[in-house]
Amino acid sequence: VKVSRNHHKTQMAATDDISDLLKCLDVVDKISGPMAAEASKTASKEDLAFLDRITKATGKAPETIVQSTLTKTAKLTKVMPSFKFGEESRTKLSKITTDFKKVLDIRLKNTEIRRMFKNLDAEEKLDLCFICDITGSMCSYIKAVRKYIEDVIAKVKKLYPKVIVRLAFVGYKDLKDDDQFHVLHFTDDILKFKNFLERCANKCGGGGDECEDLEGAVNCAKSLNWSSRARQIIHLADAPTHGRKYHKGCGDNYLDGNPNGLDFPTLIEEIRDQKGVENYCFCKLNSSTDFMIQVLNKEIQKPAGAPDSYEYMQEMKIGTEKEVAGAMFSIASSIASSTFTATSTIGLHSKKKTKAKIELEHKYPDWEEYAFHKVVKCSLPPVQSLGAVRKDDANPKLIQSQLRIKVAKKPFAQGSLRLAYYGVTRSGQKVVLKELTDKKMSDNIATNALKIQELAIFFADQYNKKHSSSSSAHIRFLPCSFVKFMDGKIMWIEPEIPEGATFDKYCDNNGHWNWKNYSGTMASFLKYTHHLSDGWLMVSDLQGVRLSKKEFVLTDPAILCLDTSRFQPTNSGKEGMKRLLNEVKRAPDIHSIISRSTETGTAA
Repeated sequence: VKVSRNHHKTQMAATDDISDLLKCLDVVDKISGPMAAEASKTASKEDLAFLDRITKATGKAPETIVQSTLTKTAKLTKVMPSFKFGEESRTKLSKITTDFKKVLDIRLKNTEIRRMFKNLDAEEKLDLCFICDITGSMCSYIKAVRKYIEDVIAKVKKLYPKVIVRLAFVGYKDLKDDDQFHVLHFTDDILKFKNFLERCANKCGGGGDECEDLEGAVNCAKSLNWSSRARQIIHLADAPTHGRKYHKGCGDNYLDGNPNGLDFPTLIEEIRDQKGVENYCFCKLNSSTDFMIQVLNKEIQKPAGAPDSYEYMQEMKIGTEKEVAGAMFSIASSIASSTFTATSTIGLHSKKKTKAKIELEHKYPDWEEYAFHKVVKCSLPPVQSLGAVRKDDANPKLIQSQLRIKVAKKPFAQGSLRLAYYGVTRSGQKVVLKELTDKKMSDNIATNALKIQELAIFFADQYNKKHSSSSSAHIRFLPCSFVKFMDGKIMWIEPEIPEGATFDKYCDNNGHWNWKNYSGTMASFLKYTHHLSDGWLMVSDLQGVRLSKKEFVLTDPAILCLDTSRFQPTNSGKEGMKRLLNEVKRAPDIHSIISRSTETGTAA
């Protein structure tokens, strides 16, 4: 009887609470919309004033009121499972729930963005290893490295203020020389590095015959404490290694090669593949090493899918000691630019993330060997206004058509997020098809990328109209669609970039400009998108080709937006926009640094 009475009381109380809740839904329905708009930074002045009045009247934040209502709803429907809301109440409840989820999603994305930038800043490190011949003839060049290293590091830090440069040194002589190797492991203490080089310079000597033990030096470099995101070797030498196959008549007491069983090409491959050293620059002082570099680049095994022109060891001619400074800056700034301007993905970034190795095929396919695929092509209508973009149509109507295409079996390129494949349509149009590197494509993911591309096209059109009478180059983004295969597979499709043009990345989505390829037009366009949207968004991750002085053709942009629930996974929000704009302000100083360095041989 007690249980029955208590249950009756609970039911009566629940009925009263539901009656109150139904009245409350009308008010909360009016609050949730402005609340979500405020979180996405699209709220009007009237919305903000209304939310302020609600806060003052109740003493509670709008988000708290909405959350409390949803919590009560969940509890009451659990107590009275047979109760059903009317259609009007269900509609309001659904809208309130959607608005609240948007607020939570934005809060979560902002947390992930802060974590991403924290990780990126911590990873902005460069390991710079010097391998130097320290026999008598090289003493002045070792002193030059010591003399200029501080200035070079200061200039690299001007380009990338957050970068930590770690230095290592491997000095080598010849086989059977006393103190054959002098090794300093990576350190960020420049004074320690300079003192070590001073001791090495004071001990220069030995050598005997003309050739030196380069294999032994590279073997020492393998054992260094490599750890940074960007890794580079600068090798200074004026003589080849031992072995008749590496030179044409140099004085050599070991014509059969290294007597310790070290194989030069294998050591270089291990440096590249096991230690992750993407760049090996050989700074030659004369022509005696030319033949050795030619042989090594032929014998070093190319990575899977590398083009026929691939050469891992890059040569740079050093004439005087002063040119050492220019070479060091050029090499260090180049690897920093290519490494730190990689696109970042929100929520997927980790402190230690390696890109999966994919077998690439750069050779253009023989389409006679391929069959056509019947696919459905899906496109979005053009963006008409920025106001329409702010409203965000979650389920836009796609324009569909039938298409027949051929697709290469292997990708020809791999970016931070996507793989690119050659393709051709039945009409003979050359196209590029793309898919994600780490997940299966869905309609939502594919459509989101189309929204980003169409919005970039809209801004480019507005920019070109504004600059139609000026000498400024125009910007064109490739039109993008996606295709659905019979087996359910989805790929993006766009026209192929004209042949012969050099593909460049100008900036990323997290605050870096590639100073090596800095473009004032790209900076002007980026600032324009931010200004036109009243600071609400920005088109970034600008990359593509310059067809002429009057035209850039770009692809795969990112949209940075204050509403971080949208344009993911590459929207780094307000922080990403702020960093890119701050870097643009530094561009004149950076240009001055690069120009001065070029005058001293940097661009050799």
